[in-house]
Amino acid sequence: MNRLEATLLVSCLLALLPGAGVQDARASAADETWSFAAPLSEFMARDEPLMLRNSESEFSVYVPISERIEVSEARLLLEFTNSISLIEERSQLRVGVNGRVVAQIPLSPRQPAVEAELPIPVRLLEPGFNRLTFSVAQHLSLIHI
Repeated sequence: MNRLEATLLVSCLLALLPGAGVQDARASAADETWSFAAPLSEFMARDEPLMLRNSESEFSVYVPISERIEVSEARLLLEFTNSISLIEERSQLRVGVNGRVVAQIPLSPRQPAVEAELPIPVRLLEPGFNRLTFSVAQHLSLIHI
């Protein structure tokens, strides 16, 4: 059983919409960047830990990005705990964005608490809703007593 909690951090550059009087504002706004950080729960129906169970499991959440924002950097901060009964050679967590795998994290029974900071390639992010997927392959060792 895995318990996942994630926070999405996105640094953004605000793109100004064309219009009257925007020319002067463009020069000063071009040098300004700002960042936005949100817990994964803001994009979920319920604020609860994400549990990925069974040998194969997947969960997706959709993260909106406005057309008016040019993303210059995106990072995903993950904190999760996995079972100590996993078979290390066969267990991993995959993180995907819009159908592309951006990270594969091996799951180890010797290190069940994991923190990872993953860069998200901005070329994969599009205006609108972006699918962030967590999928796990986790195989347990069965101990008979």
